[in-house]
Amino acid sequence: DLKNSSPLSIRIIAIWITNSTTHQRYNADLFLNAGEAATYSRADIKMPHDTFLVKIVTERGNVAVFSED
Repeated sequence: DLKNSSPLSIRIIAIWITNSTTHQRYNADLFLNAGEAATYSRADIKMPHDTFLVKIVTERGNVAVFSED
């Protein structure tokens, strides 16, 4: 689940999944208006079973980082 808390619209262009053994980039194309929330699901992305980070990258180069234990 994602939420754009910015007063500007954003376009998400990439998702990075990283852990101690792998760094995988996935292309994305998701547009969120200011204040809008969305659920982004991808069947081709397999989440690691150990601790990992998810980095969401916008076309402006902003990065949001989420961790999962």
